[in-house]
Amino acid sequence: MKGLSIRLVTTTLAFAVGVVSHKALLHFSGLDTSNAEMKKVVLPSDTFEGTGIIDMFMEFYVRESDGANVRFGCSDRSSEAAALKLVRWHDRATVVETTDVLDEQGHRIGERVVSGSSAPVFGAEIEWNEGARLFHIEADSIEDAKVFEISKVWRDGGCWDFSSLK
Repeated sequence: MKGLSIRLVTTTLAFAVGVVSHKALLHFSGLDTSNAEMKKVVLPSDTFEGTGIIDMFMEFYVRESDGANVRFGCSDRSSEAAALKLVRWHDRATVVETTDVLDEQGHRIGERVVSGSSAPVFGAEIEWNEGARLFHIEADSIEDAKVFEISKVWRDGGCWDFSSLK
């Protein structure tokens, strides 16, 4: 009986090793071990540069990594209410995002609206105000507009003075 137990254990172990080996062989045979050529993916940078072109009170910027075009404008308005009126003018069907603009202490100083439209040239806009100062970005895509906004390349530019307009 002892010999039969040893044979049974040996047979069971051999069977288990065979099953595990077969599963491992099936798993690895599905892998392609050839050295496939890897494609290099270049992601757009957040480096925009001013072109020096100003049209309709907005400056043109371009991102050299992929040629994305962005327009940026800044203007001082007669009051916060006048700036907010321009921020809020968007057709609600095109609005993607609306947020408050906060100062460093967390106080609300304005509103920000992101919209996408079927404009012939620029399909996305971000507008926001900081008190009576109005900021406006136009780009081909919402992603490009947001990357430009975050880049802060526009921070050192001047603003047009429309404070005498009501």
